[in-house]
Amino acid sequence: MGEPRTVLFWGDIRVAHIADGLKWLLHEVMPLVEPKARWVVLGRHAPEAALQAMAPVVQFVNWVEDVDRFLQAADVVVLPDAEGTGLKNRAVHAMACGVPVVGTPSAFEGLAVTDEVEAMVKADAVQFADGVSRLLVDAGLSERMGQSGRQFAIEGYSIEAVGKCWSELYASVTPRSAATP
Repeated sequence: MGEPRTVLFWGDIRVAHIADGLKWLLHEVMPLVEPKARWVVLGRHAPEAALQAMAPVVQFVNWVEDVDRFLQAADVVVLPDAEGTGLKNRAVHAMACGVPVVGTPSAFEGLAVTDEVEAMVKADAVQFADGVSRLLVDAGLSERMGQSGRQFAIEGYSIEAVGKCWSELYASVTPRSAATP
């Protein structure tokens, strides 16, 4: 039957709204996901005993040498953020790695992703679990979404794309020299 597919949660579990999202994922979403998968939490910190006890089947990892390689080894990255604060670096980074991402609207706040194209944006536990499940069983969907997400991240957030935006902004506010006759 082979190795189970891997679902990777990524976020600093010391941050309250990220930890709340993880708890929601473990209690409300994980039981609904079929097929059963290997669940991994890359949490930047060892979990508190209470959190570890909530999910004894989940592997908690607090540090990796190569985040890109770790993300790329996952079949799905999940970002169940409970609030929409801060930059959405985790979402963009995971998409840039070509991994399909399922997240709450808060995880993608401010990013012009199209649900079911570049990523799955799901607000409730049933929809979230359905998105994860579909990506685990449909290799074509997973591949297409990974590629679309990667293209979205590169076109909008690569160093070249951001540099171009800054250059255009700078040019728009810099006085132009007088044209010579």
